[in-house]
Amino acid sequence: MQNTLAEGYRMHRAGNLKQAAQRYKTVLKSAPHQPDALMLMGILRYELGAYEQAVKYLSAATKVTPNNGAAHYNLGLAQQARGHFSDALKAFTEALRLTPSDANAAYGAGAALVRLGQYGEAIARLTRVEPSMLDNPGVYGCLGTAFQAQGNLGAAKTAFLRALELDADNIEALCGLSSLPATSVRPHAAFAYSEKAAKLAPDNIPALLGYAIWLEKSRRLDVAEALLLKCLKKAPRHPGAQTALARIEVSKGQFETARTRLEKLVESNDVTPEILHDAYAILGKALDKLGLYEEAFTAFEHKNRAMLNRPESRPLARDMVPHIIRITQTWLEQGGPASLPQQTTYDGHAPIFFIGFPRSGTTLMEMILGSHPALQTSGELPAMGVVLEELDNIIGRKINYPTDLGTLSDQNLNDLRAIYWQCFDQELTAPPSERTLIDKNPLNFLYLPLIRVLYPRARVLMALRDPRDVCVSNFMQAFVPNLFMIHMSDMTATANLYGQSMALWRTARDTIGLSCYEYRYEDLIDDFDATVGGVLDFFELSWDEDVRNYQSTAESTIVSTPSYTDVSNKLSRKAIGQWKHYAPFMATALEILQPDIQAFNYDKT
Repeated sequence: MQNTLAEGYRMHRAGNLKQAAQRYKTVLKSAPHQPDALMLMGILRYELGAYEQAVKYLSAATKVTPNNGAAHYNLGLAQQARGHFSDALKAFTEALRLTPSDANAAYGAGAALVRLGQYGEAIARLTRVEPSMLDNPGVYGCLGTAFQAQGNLGAAKTAFLRALELDADNIEALCGLSSLPATSVRPHAAFAYSEKAAKLAPDNIPALLGYAIWLEKSRRLDVAEALLLKCLKKAPRHPGAQTALARIEVSKGQFETARTRLEKLVESNDVTPEILHDAYAILGKALDKLGLYEEAFTAFEHKNRAMLNRPESRPLARDMVPHIIRITQTWLEQGGPASLPQQTTYDGHAPIFFIGFPRSGTTLMEMILGSHPALQTSGELPAMGVVLEELDNIIGRKINYPTDLGTLSDQNLNDLRAIYWQCFDQELTAPPSERTLIDKNPLNFLYLPLIRVLYPRARVLMALRDPRDVCVSNFMQAFVPNLFMIHMSDMTATANLYGQSMALWRTARDTIGLSCYEYRYEDLIDDFDATVGGVLDFFELSWDEDVRNYQSTAESTIVSTPSYTDVSNKLSRKAIGQWKHYAPFMATALEILQPDIQAFNYDKT
């Protein structure tokens, strides 16, 4: 019998699986409880993809020899392949109890914990395993997924990239990178990751779903819809695919279909906060299109509550943005700009800073300006935020922002400018000396003192829109939580943030010492030529007919902001005055916004 078993093992090692199976069967016929034959037969069935049979044989092996760590480990692999992650975790944990130094069992346990949503424990397991498995891409793929689920996006990106260094075709890393926000992975790169994952694993639901989402953002709705239907054929109740399909249905005007789909989804008990966040936002938009404004408002309220429960929300410092606004406002009011150097030895190229409260129409104007041959845009990169984060490191000491900006040396400023431009290394289509960069980031108004000291000759373009429409539009969006968006948790909070932000802008506009220009979204819609012409005059650029072809620019650009469904369409007034539908539900917000409505002359429209 031992000779037969040894012969089967040799055949197994040589890849002659059918002959090896015959030898194992012969042994088990004579000795049904022979532990090595049971384990080897289980491993062979696992390798053939017969996971149910593999579990049967390996379970029997662990019962006959309960102290055999290898049998428990292989049972864990078979259970994991079946998708029975709780059973897999039990098996891997037992293998580790018997052989604590087994790195493969530790990795298996960590991977099972990730699938079970126990991310903190998974990270603890996987980081302990990492030194002994430096060449295992699976460890880093699982770590990336766990970090991402906890909202630690920087660590997630690092882990995913490490996985791809070890295995360029690692599906988990490709899918993970494609789903990170644009501040972590740029849209064109995310699209490429998703496309590669879908081609490598055409039956993998996360890969297909990720690719479909980016196809939808690229306005290829029919192709995206086909992929999502393929996902739902494999997993009819998949919440991510249901949500993404509903978004396409809303884009196609199928509002009732989307409503029915989403109402069923949000009523289920096993939906994550991330899915609820997106689903309620899409449901609210469907209800809005159906004219059911009170129901839509309720859906958006549910959306915002789900946002606060997303893992990305938990580590955010809630007081950072209000603190920056408060100290910058005080600095400006107390004559802070006078402490900044009036002259500079820097005569290099300066970008144009394009700002505006989110949902003020900046993406539309970005597409228009990006069509001008003298200009280039790069989406919403947080370059000035990166510079601010590096400020202390560059200076070599802790400084108070913005009060100490006047103490920076010319070398300090040059180093900070280098950091700024490095953020655009992969984004620019031409040198800044040939095509001026428009740094479009609505939140750059927080960094105007830093912009003033780095680029004192820079121009600042400010997008204005009716404050009531701005707040309603933000209330409706499913933004990925960040330090700014986390403050839009309800209509009143959104109005408060808008009021604080725009009060800061008005003070900065009048005191910061930068060349500033405001235009109105409504004017752009009603008088395209005059509004765009005024902006180009501010830039000291002549009119170019290419700006009329902004839709072509939009169609060739992967837009990561919520405006991606609108910027390739014809100009329309449909979003002007949208706030009126929700006026009965936003009395407090309207009162808060009144000073801004008057300051920007929207009380006369």
